[in-house]
Amino acid sequence: MELLGKGTFGQVVRCVRKSKNDNFAIKVIKNKPAYTNQALMEVKVFKKIKEENPRNENYIVRLFDYFVFRNHICLVFEMLHVSLYDLLRLSNFSGFSLKFISRLSEQIIESMICLERNRIIHCDLKPENILFAE
Repeated sequence: MELLGKGTFGQVVRCVRKSKNDNFAIKVIKNKPAYTNQALMEVKVFKKIKEENPRNENYIVRLFDYFVFRNHICLVFEMLHVSLYDLLRLSNFSGFSLKFISRLSEQIIESMICLERNRIIHCDLKPENILFAE
């Protein structure tokens, strides 16, 4: 449906399954061996997190599936919405209420605890990579 973003490893597009009117974010990985290996490692990480916490109470994006299309690994994620950076930009970088910051901090800490428990290091934690559910 549309391009959501581009990065080092590839790009993310919004897709719709018309039969159920479901939205997904599909991360299409560049067809290079190093990126392919990294994507397969990402699949393993998300499977491990899902096994530990199947009800997704850890505030980590859900990977639903993955597939190969024209030698590109494609990761199918739940569709999230605005990023923390976008929210800051929309507020002209004026900041947020203490209540909002407190709740957001709790959720980020819960996510980081889940990662730590699974011996996973998030190497790219930044406002653009913190997204909100609808």
